[in-house]
Amino acid sequence: MVIKLTVRGVILALSFSSLVAAIPSKFTAHRVKDATPSPREWVKRSRAPADASIELRITLPLDNWEVVERHITEVSDPYHARYGQHLSVEEIRELNTPHQDSVDAVTEWLAAHGLHGDLLQRSTAGDSFKVKVPVSVAEKLMKTEYHVWEHSDSGELTIRTTEYSVPSSVHEHIDFIQPTTLFSSPPTPRSISKRTGALFRKVNDTTLPVSALSAPSSGLYPACDVSKNAPCGDFPGCNVAVSPACIQQLYNMAGIKGSASSGNGIGFASFQDITPLRENYRIFFETYFPSAGAPTPWEVILVNGGRDTQNWSHPAYETLAQYGFGLTHPTPATVWSTGGEGPVKNTEDEETDPWLEYLDYVLSHPNPPPTIMIYSMTGIHEQNIPKEYAQRVCRQFGQLGARGVSVVYPSSETSLGDASDDPNNTICRSNDGTNKRKFLPRFPATCPYVTVVGKTVGIPESPDFVWPGSTGFSEYFKRPLYQELAVSSYLKNHVTKGAYSGMYNQAGRAYPDVAALGSWFEYVFHNETGWITSSSSNTAALFGAVVSNLNTVRLSKKLPPLGFLNPLLYAIGALYPKAFNDMTTGNIPGCGTPGFNASKGWDPLTGFGSPNFGVLKDIVSFPFNFDVKSEELGSL
Repeated sequence: MVIKLTVRGVILALSFSSLVAAIPSKFTAHRVKDATPSPREWVKRSRAPADASIELRITLPLDNWEVVERHITEVSDPYHARYGQHLSVEEIRELNTPHQDSVDAVTEWLAAHGLHGDLLQRSTAGDSFKVKVPVSVAEKLMKTEYHVWEHSDSGELTIRTTEYSVPSSVHEHIDFIQPTTLFSSPPTPRSISKRTGALFRKVNDTTLPVSALSAPSSGLYPACDVSKNAPCGDFPGCNVAVSPACIQQLYNMAGIKGSASSGNGIGFASFQDITPLRENYRIFFETYFPSAGAPTPWEVILVNGGRDTQNWSHPAYETLAQYGFGLTHPTPATVWSTGGEGPVKNTEDEETDPWLEYLDYVLSHPNPPPTIMIYSMTGIHEQNIPKEYAQRVCRQFGQLGARGVSVVYPSSETSLGDASDDPNNTICRSNDGTNKRKFLPRFPATCPYVTVVGKTVGIPESPDFVWPGSTGFSEYFKRPLYQELAVSSYLKNHVTKGAYSGMYNQAGRAYPDVAALGSWFEYVFHNETGWITSSSSNTAALFGAVVSNLNTVRLSKKLPPLGFLNPLLYAIGALYPKAFNDMTTGNIPGCGTPGFNASKGWDPLTGFGSPNFGVLKDIVSFPFNFDVKSEELGSL
C-alpha cells in the first residue's frame, strides 16, 4: 500500500471543513468505543497523512439478533419440525432492520460534521453506513489519531488506530466503526511459498524426496513409491498423487456428478483480485474428466471493486475451482472477486472491509448458491480482531445458513499458533500486554456458523503434522449446543485435567468440525498438468464438493438444501459414525507442547473425520427428524 498526499484528498478535506459549523454540544462529550493493544505483527511508523482518504463503515446494532438466532437454530436443527424451512432475502432483511432511533442518532451526528446526503451510502440491509473521508475528518469524528503501520513480515503498510471514541449520545447506537482497530495480517511471500503452496512443484521434479510420498507408517503423503509407480492398495487412483479419481474412490463418490437443472449451485469467495484461470481449468477438466464433455464456465461476480484479471492466480484458488467445480460438474458455479482484504489496498489510497462487503452482497441476492467455499490464505488471529467486528461477520455467516447456504471454510495451516515451518517453534503469545503463552485460534474458523474442515494426509488418512491444519477453541464464541456433547466428552476423556491450563478456553467453540485431504494434489498451473500443491484450500474444495453433490441429491427428491451444516453433522457423527472416516491416531504439536491427540469420534485435529459420501447420501435422502428406520438406511 502506498500512503501519499493527493490533490483529491486536499480538496476533499477543504470541502468538509467548509461544511462543518459549530458541533452541537451533545456530540462533543466522547466515550471510548474500542481500544486494542498494538498487535505484535505491526510496527507504528508515523502519523497518517491528514488528507489520506479512508472509507469508514459505521455499523448499527442488530436489535433483533435473538430472533434471527432462533430462526437459524430451528431451520438447521434436524430434530426440529422447521428443519429446511429457510428464510427468504426479504424475511432476513426485515429481521435485520435497525431501530429507527439508531439510524436517526447516527445520521444526525454525521450531519453535524458535514457528512450527509450523497456523501453517505447505506447498506442494502440498512444496518450500516459507508462514507469516504480524509483522515483529518475521521480523527475529529472519533477523537483519535491514525498512524501508518508496517507489517513486520511483509512490509505492507496500512492506516489504523488502536483506540477510538464516539459521542455518548450515539454510543449505544453504534456497533463498531472500521477501519479503526482491525489489524489483519496479509499473506506474505514467505507464508505463501512455504505454507499454502508448500509443494508447488511438478510431479517429476527430482528435488522432491520420494520419502515424502512413500512412507506409509509416517502419516505423510500417499503411501505409494513414485519411483516404482506402486498402487495404493484399494485406491489405484492415488498411485502418484491426489487426483479427482483418487478422491472419488476414497470418499465413496465414484460415478457421482452434479446437475445443471436441479436448482443447485456452488461458489467460492476470492480476495486480493485473485481469481482462478479459465484456461487452467479447461486443461484440468479435459485431462481428469475426459468423458464429461466440455467444462461449464463459471460466472464471475465483481464485488467492491474486485477484478478478474485472468493473467495470474494462486494455487489455492486454482484447486478450489479445479476440484470444487470439477467434482460437481455440471452444477452452475460462481466466483465472487471481492476487492480489498484487511490492510491490502483496494485503490491507491483507500481501504475497505472485505468480509462484510462480500457478505452484504451475497445476503442481498435472492438465490445464492447453496454451497459456498471460503478461503483467505491464513485466516486472522482471533485476538487481533475487535470482538464486535468478529461477531457481526459471524452473524452474517449465520444468516446465510438461515437462507439455506452451507459455508465451508478450511482450518488454515497454523497448528495451535502462528504459521511456522516447524509447529514446535510456533509463536504463541497474547497481545493484551501480558505476553502470556497461549494457543491462538483463528477467525473465521472460530465462528460457530461456519463448517471448518481440518487437514489430513496420506492413504489411509491421518492428521497432517507436516503442514498441519489449525485447531482451536474460541475466546469470543461460546461452545454451541450442537457440539457440546462431542467436545465436552473429548475434553473429559482425552485431555489430562489441568493440561494447558490458561492456554485455551475450554468452554469455547471448538474446531475443526470435519476433515479432508489437503496435501499432494495434482492440478494444472501455467497451462501445464502435473503440478503439485499442498494447501488447506484443498480441504474446502473437497468437502464443498461433497456438500454440493449431497444438495443435488436432496433437490432431485424435492427436499431443501442442507443450509447451515453443523447441527446436522454433529447429529450424524453421534448416530452414524460410518458416515465419516475417523482418524484415531496422531497429534499436532504447537506452542512448545504436544498439542491435542486424535481419538475415536470427534477430536480437535480432524473433527469427525473425512466424509463417506455414500453413507451421507443415504442419510440426507430422507426428510429428517431422524425418524428413519435403520433398515431403510442399511447397515450404517
